[in-house]
Amino acid sequence: MKNLDLSKLSLVTDFNLVNSLIAMTQVYKDIEPEDIPRIEEYIQSKFTDQELLEIGMEIVKNKENKMSFDEIKVIAEKRLNEYMDKKEAERELVKNV
Repeated sequence: MKNLDLSKLSLVTDFNLVNSLIAMTQVYKDIEPEDIPRIEEYIQSKFTDQELLEIGMEIVKNKENKMSFDEIKVIAEKRLNEYMDKKEAERELVKNV
């Protein structure tokens, strides 16, 4: 257990938050304009990873712009996959050094 990297837990939390935001876009038909700053403030205080925060903010903006749930989900999943590929490449680079 002493080799457990606890910093990875924050990434799990961030991924869960992104998935929660995606689900929110399906549950709520519309987001009222006055709710946007509150949502943005909330998620800015929750994310630990800047790139995942940007994905979360993009989800909120896409919902504000009346994108469908399916469109939002596809875009967010694509961004998450790109993020994971980038992180995997970084890990491989460090491992090979």
